[in-house]
Amino acid sequence: MRTLVREAITTAPRNPKLASMLHFVERVPGVEWPPTVPARGQRLRPRGVPRVVDDLERPGAAFGSTLRMEPIVPVYAAPWALPLPVSTVILPKDEALKALEAAMGDERRRQATWLTDGSLLDGRAGGAAVRVEGGKEKERIVVPLGKGQVCEGEMEGLCQATGKAIWDGHDDVLVVADSQAALRGHLVHVPALSALPLRPHLTILNLWTPAHIGTLGNELADAAAKEATTRPPDPSTFVSLTTVRRLIQLQVLGEWDILWKNSKTGGDLRRIDKSPPSLIPISLYSSLTIARKTSSHISQLRTGPCHLNAYRFKSGFITLPACEACGAPYETRAHFLLECPAWEPHRQPLHAAARKAGIFGPLHVTPLLSEPKLLRSLANFVEATNRFM
Repeated sequence: MRTLVREAITTAPRNPKLASMLHFVERVPGVEWPPTVPARGQRLRPRGVPRVVDDLERPGAAFGSTLRMEPIVPVYAAPWALPLPVSTVILPKDEALKALEAAMGDERRRQATWLTDGSLLDGRAGGAAVRVEGGKEKERIVVPLGKGQVCEGEMEGLCQATGKAIWDGHDDVLVVADSQAALRGHLVHVPALSALPLRPHLTILNLWTPAHIGTLGNELADAAAKEATTRPPDPSTFVSLTTVRRLIQLQVLGEWDILWKNSKTGGDLRRIDKSPPSLIPISLYSSLTIARKTSSHISQLRTGPCHLNAYRFKSGFITLPACEACGAPYETRAHFLLECPAWEPHRQPLHAAARKAGIFGPLHVTPLLSEPKLLRSLANFVEATNRFM
């Protein structure tokens, strides 16, 4: 029974809300508990009865519930569980270089010094670990990941280096990486956990080093990681949930792009903006400096159906598509924005804004309605003409 209780408490619940009572235990005097664990476990008390606060409880802890129950806080390790023999050191650049020199000069880690790196080239990721001894490469592990991410390659290199060093029987292991994100995310070492019962003297030092500063081992690991991106990944290679989500998103966006290009509607918008519509609004619709009514008129000019006579005639609202300001036979958006002589005095700011944005030569409808740098000047032009009032 004691063994079952110990295993239940040692195993962290995936969802703290679904944890069993075994995960909420009373604090034992003399045991160093994590600061997230309250002084008392889950305990019911009658309504209106104040909760007794233990002196050992950390200050500022948030408690309280409409059910008058203390919050459920999972215990991720039993009091008797041994701490992992892993130290992760991330120092400022100058101090990190000194620490790296001292660690690599330690004779105890001479045969268990690994440098790791990850790389992403042409959409293909890879990780690598290189064992360096006496300034020379002695062993290399490359892990092609296919359509992964750089951080996955970094973490895969850390895992491979740690596992290989433990498998070779070394008790003092040094693993060096140039990715702080990978070192912070690499919290649990499965090889270290499995080796603890048989290797009581095992110590693993994870050390951060600046990238591309001429460190021999770091450059070798970088070259090995780039080599990993050129190899086909093994079918059994681990694929992270982040990569799966990203691939699904890219596939959905690709299908949506094809549907948008082959659609029979939205032709006026496609002629000025090739990108498919997005759930993320462009600056036109999110700008706080442009009146909502003006934004609506610009949006109608972009999509086609607007209050210009050519489009109102096409929809059957009026009998003639002619421009009322100059008498031109068709009042299209190109005529309104670029050609109508009645609005020529108001176009000077548009031309000045286009030159400032790096658009030279004659203006066209496409940059006017799709370039964010011209948005403010376009709004001023629409408001100055009073065409849609």
